[in-house]
Amino acid sequence: LQLITLSGSLDIDDFIFNITGSLIMYFIVKSSNVNALVRNIFLLEKNKINIKKLLLLILIICIIFLITFHYVRKVAEHYYYDYEEHNKIHNPYITFIYNKDCSDNNLFYENEIYKYYLDCYDKDSFYLFINNEDKLTVTDFLDNSKYIYNIDRVLSGMEHDNIKYTIEHKYKYYLIELNMINNYGYTVPSNFENDYVKVVVKMVSSGYELNFIPKKIGNTKVDISYEIRNGSEIVDIVKNSFNVMIDNNLELNFHKID
Repeated sequence: LQLITLSGSLDIDDFIFNITGSLIMYFIVKSSNVNALVRNIFLLEKNKINIKKLLLLILIICIIFLITFHYVRKVAEHYYYDYEEHNKIHNPYITFIYNKDCSDNNLFYENEIYKYYLDCYDKDSFYLFINNEDKLTVTDFLDNSKYIYNIDRVLSGMEHDNIKYTIEHKYKYYLIELNMINNYGYTVPSNFENDYVKVVVKMVSSGYELNFIPKKIGNTKVDISYEIRNGSEIVDIVKNSFNVMIDNNLELNFHKID
């Protein structure tokens, strides 16, 4: 019916439950007393029926049904509880609490490559209220709590509430711009790290951002590659190479090698 009506979805559970149910019903109907009862009802025959055996069979079927129903209900409750708990952790309901007074104390979060500043509000009075139960700073929420979340989702919520912010790069970076044409796909370049520098790749709306993090004094070469794909076919492999120089103050400079 799903095939004919192009509705629903078909998976292995459909085969397991439907075939198992059909086999159980087949053996029930094939038992002599049930078969005789069915033939008496639909074919108007007058077969003798052992009432005790028939009642015993009905009792067994009822017991099996009740046990199965109880088990299925427990499993459903367990999965529903797990889903609710999972949702609270991975998709919490968040509201923002803050004072509207402007302040210079507005660095509200920092990660490996960025600093995030509120355009006006004081970060010590800027909180997230999660699931109507936890009041946390952005840093505690993202780095020191049970919740599985990321800064991009926080920023999306701030934009929705018209809370202005600014992002500052901690290190020098290079933007690889992508031309979104011909429905081509692009693989994400891998992060790069050696003794002198670490390069963290961040996807942005226009392409890939390469953030160069200095580690120690010296010169090194960095190669970053990605594939252009048309479906499963590799159309091209693009390689970007950089000479990186790090001075005595761990100040980093680079230039792209053509």
